[in-house]
Amino acid sequence: SGLIIRGKVFYGHDGFAGELGHIIIDPKGRICNCGKRGCLEMYVSAKGLKHTIDDYLSRYPNDKTLLNLRVNNVDGKKMDEAFDAGIDIIQEIYEFTGNILGQGLAQASTILSPEAFIFYGGLSNAKHRILNFAKKSMNANLLGFQKNNIKIPKDKKGAPPFSIDDNIFHTSTEGKVLENPKNSAPEFIFQRTISPEKAPNKATSV
Repeated sequence: SGLIIRGKVFYGHDGFAGELGHIIIDPKGRICNCGKRGCLEMYVSAKGLKHTIDDYLSRYPNDKTLLNLRVNNVDGKKMDEAFDAGIDIIQEIYEFTGNILGQGLAQASTILSPEAFIFYGGLSNAKHRILNFAKKSMNANLLGFQKNNIKIPKDKKGAPPFSIDDNIFHTSTEGKVLENPKNSAPEFIFQRTISPEKAPNKATSV
């Protein structure tokens, strides 16, 4: 994940600014590789989704849809198809995941007040199936003046409005294209318009 300020990656003092995956969602939650509990990425990543499926399997051990997913190592495309087919348990899992993502976005927004959150790859391949829940949850947890003012751009098919192969990761609402070399764009970024001299950058790769 990362931060974009006036079209440039903001690295922070030590090069690790924007590690939003380690926002604490549940202090008593899942153990993260970083050593803490309840980090956002333990719920809204491919790894987190597997944990959620396992949690649901412990509650519904005979559910054929969940058993099939675990046998086949969690196929995101099959989950999307099951969601579209109206399979309740998959829709519930996506809603759970989207709601937690929205809570994390709201926490970040309270501190940073971004223009938008931009996604690519990973769970964002589920498109509107997760992002719609995330947006609703985010708005429910934002400060009053922020509600409905922070964007999660999607195209007409519910996908993020760009491709990694385009060598760009965001076309802002003002029409500016923010460029970034391939294979180094953050998975999870937002643009915030503040004076760069007031936010010191450190040119350290992340």
